[in-house]
Amino acid sequence: MSYNRAEYDTEALRHNVALARELVGPKCKILAAVKANGYGMGAIPMAHTLLEEGVDYLAVAILEEALELRANGITAPILVFGAIPPKEMAKAVYNEITLTIYSFEGACMADYLSGELGKKARVHIKLDTGMHRLGFPLREDSLGKIKVISEMPNLDVEGIFSHLSQADCSEIFTQKQIASFRRFVDTLEQGGVHFRLRHLANSVGILDFPESHFDMVRAGIMLHGFGSQSKNSQKLKEVMSLKSAVVRLHDVDPGAEISYTGSYKATSLRRIATVPIGYADGYFRCLSNKAWVLVGGKRVPQVGNICMDQLMIDVTEVPDVNIGDEVVLIGSQGDETISCSEVANWAGTITYEILTSLKRVPKYYYFEDDD
Repeated sequence: MSYNRAEYDTEALRHNVALARELVGPKCKILAAVKANGYGMGAIPMAHTLLEEGVDYLAVAILEEALELRANGITAPILVFGAIPPKEMAKAVYNEITLTIYSFEGACMADYLSGELGKKARVHIKLDTGMHRLGFPLREDSLGKIKVISEMPNLDVEGIFSHLSQADCSEIFTQKQIASFRRFVDTLEQGGVHFRLRHLANSVGILDFPESHFDMVRAGIMLHGFGSQSKNSQKLKEVMSLKSAVVRLHDVDPGAEISYTGSYKATSLRRIATVPIGYADGYFRCLSNKAWVLVGGKRVPQVGNICMDQLMIDVTEVPDVNIGDEVVLIGSQGDETISCSEVANWAGTITYEILTSLKRVPKYYYFEDDD
């Protein structure tokens, strides 16, 4: 059994879903993103918990993730955000997985394959409102193409959507995206193309831009406890904690050079603890000599270059440290907390990357009644 553990508080997850529901109201549907193995949490346990809380739709990035959900008995609607290779599209249609259509050619392929299977594929049209990733551009010719797609006999054009690409940093750009999305969809509706689900809001849209909610919203990172600097975001609860343990203790003399390249040199007699977690576990090497962890309820510095499977910390200022003592890399211990956002800042990245990088770390799920 590993000393390392990523712990997931399912009650915090339920709390964050409830906050999303409070913000969007009872009539707006909630789509929950469980891509990238549930942002590291585990797509299957996360999906089951979310569905128990009444989310209406699930979403993933690639077809394989959707098929995994289906193979584990999940029958709820699933939208694949990304591109599906033509040779794999029949699998999606057969398993009643909703396709993202972002080109006329893709629509034709989906219509043809659905006809061959004797099925009707459920699809959502993707618009490019300014991110320049996937989607129909907001041009006159796109209106005509989408009109034709809506009339294809083997497609159920259930929804239309786009993505807020700067909601966490530019209100002006976000408002332009919301307005352009609304105008384009209204033009389609006036031309006889109707959609049951219009969706634009991501997590920050849910939290900070109620005008972006439309018929459905897409909750992703907020489910794990992260949003913006807004008052609503402060109500979120972090779901994941990352823990390990002390496996070696020893004293080093002044001048001792610790780890690869000797990137840390002791300036006095120091007590060093070894912790069996490293960059292969998702605790990035770029955190070397920048990160802090919790031992005995106190913050202590990580020292020396982080290794593939281990790292060292300086516990000189913590009394009575013993082999086997808990080390918290993300989470709380006593009155101290190290948030995932803080670790991401030290690494020069975002919380998404931290959460999805913990692939080798065993996962544990905690519920309200657990000790």
